Amino acid sequence: MALLTTSSALAQRTITYNSSSGLSTGICNVFNLSTPAKVNDIIHYPVSGGARFNGSAVILEAQAGNTSASNLGTAYALKVGFKAGRKYTLAVTASKISDDPVSSPHLIFSVRTSLPAPNETQPTSCGPVGADRWSMLLNDVVGAAYISSATASNYPLTEWTASEDLDYLFVLATQGSSTKSTQVLINKISITETIPPVFSLTPASIALACGDTSARTFTVNNLGGIPNVTAYEWDLGSASNGWLHQGGPAPATLTTSEPSLTLTPNCGAAQSGIAVSVKAGSTTHGPYRSSVANSGYPTMAITGPDILCAATPQEYRVTGLPCGASVVWNSSNPILATATTHGNNTGTLARGPQIGDVDLTATISGACGTSTLTKRVRSGPYSLTRPYGTLTFETNAGSYRTVELVTGTDFYGWTYGTNGLLLRASVTSPGIGGYWLLEEPTGASAEVLSFETTDVGRTAIVRFNPFAPGDKVVHMTFYTTANGCSSGGANSHWLFYRGSSGLAPTGASTPR
Repeated sequence: MALLTTSSALAQRTITYNSSSGLSTGICNVFNLSTPAKVNDIIHYPVSGGARFNGSAVILEAQAGNTSASNLGTAYALKVGFKAGRKYTLAVTASKISDDPVSSPHLIFSVRTSLPAPNETQPTSCGPVGADRWSMLLNDVVGAAYISSATASNYPLTEWTASEDLDYLFVLATQGSSTKSTQVLINKISITETIPPVFSLTPASIALACGDTSARTFTVNNLGGIPNVTAYEWDLGSASNGWLHQGGPAPATLTTSEPSLTLTPNCGAAQSGIAVSVKAGSTTHGPYRSSVANSGYPTMAITGPDILCAATPQEYRVTGLPCGASVVWNSSNPILATATTHGNNTGTLARGPQIGDVDLTATISGACGTSTLTKRVRSGPYSLTRPYGTLTFETNAGSYRTVELVTGTDFYGWTYGTNGLLLRASVTSPGIGGYWLLEEPTGASAEVLSFETTDVGRTAIVRFNPFAPGDKVVHMTFYTTANGCSSGGANSHWLFYRGSSGLAPTGASTPR
């Protein structure tokens, strides 16, 4: 029974030249035989010139030259049989011998569908031959390396894909010294073939949050169109695999005649990975695997009102709550709002006698551990803070001074303008709508040069006159049309304006 690996199989063939290779050390063309030599069941042929054998390595001679006749090399061939569409990686263990220590001969590997004609390549000669006898081997090169060491070293070559069925691998040694003969000694050649899978299992991986009970289907894909499939043998690791099958705990192994298997995560348990082997005739393919990553709680959130206006308790729930989990609800300030746990993932929050923001916390507990969620809720209507501030600047427009607005987060602050001092007062509290009005005159001689609103009245842009004399109080009002509980009102704001005296601010003014 043949057993293939999970996805892309790797088949490696290694040709080792040593005393067990059956090669002769006494002839000048070791592969020029009436019956082709076999090394590790791979047939060898002479191609260009004659390779020799010293008992532990095949020797190829080379010498660099400027003409075809003086540019010498030696080549031989291996009948390998490469398959179209498959990927291959070559590696060679080799060394060099040369009286010219700085020379590095070039070892070149190429592929062809057939051996070249003998009258083209001179396969019966001894030693190296001219380039006109091996130049055709420089086509379809699949790997090359400069052999730089006198010690046997491994030279891995790049991966390549066969464009068609190719029978022969050619090994050619060229270049090296231009004045002295150079030898390349080959100890070993390895050929690694990547065999594409004939089956696959999808999904190849899944991520399961704790408490997820959604059914998952695993499917075997017959990529190679393999006939006579008789069974699919599923392996879930053990009887405590964390899966349910057809309403009950899934066994450690089971066999189906169909290529798909549907499993449901058992609530609160960690699920194991899935493996399947495919029986086709007398051959078993696989196993093919799908990994499972178990994580903590899924993404959850609290749903419910953002603001409590009426006295009636409002309901809150946790979305994405995993199976088997319970929720306990708490309020950060029971005076503002009281939380009550009702079970079945439901809690309520009731408005208290005071107004303010409260944090509603849901504590989730279960087989996945403990987790907490928090939601900020407004108890009662929103309100605006009355800011009081002091601004100071000289009559000289070039020496404006900074201004601090004493306020909460409802308002921006002061910025410099090229024509006076600029105030951007903007209502940013959620749930509040309305508009600003300025209750001061504007104009060239007034304290306020200009006033406008943006953002449907929520933002006021006020430009003050730096040359207006005296100390003044600027008064502006925000008229509220909605404050989160459908009620309105007016909030007045005073800003104390110190004019041309240039005295330091004395602090916040009092409203008038």
